[in-house]
Amino acid sequence: MVNYYKILGVSLNASEDEIRKQFRKLALIHHPDKNGGNKDSERTFKIILKAYETLKDKDKRDVYDLTLSQHFQSSVESATVEPVVKNKNSTKLGVFIIIAIVIIIYMLNNKENTVSDVDGIYKEQIEDFPIEDRPESGELNF
Repeated sequence: MVNYYKILGVSLNASEDEIRKQFRKLALIHHPDKNGGNKDSERTFKIILKAYETLKDKDKRDVYDLTLSQHFQSSVESATVEPVVKNKNSTKLGVFIIIAIVIIIYMLNNKENTVSDVDGIYKEQIEDFPIEDRPESGELNF
């Protein structure tokens, strides 16, 4: 639904005087006579004129406000999110995730599998090689 208040750049509680002033300001900018028959300006002017004609008349404005509020309310209702239904699969997934976290924590706390121990073993193996056969730093041949 087109929001005439946004088109004119006024608030929902704008007075008739504010609406008229804003319409005149926009009409001067977009009037077809001012823009040499530009089709885009003509289209924009028609939209601005329709917005002004609706909002300047108290009865039309009341009907428009009611329609706008109903449209907004239906938009909000259609955007509501349904709650997630918990099922057996989501429970199994939660248990799996907890077990995976426990295993990762155990591995991180287990001193036998740390990177520093593996690095130390690698350094010992390198030191056993004769100097001329040692690979350059960063150069590993497997």
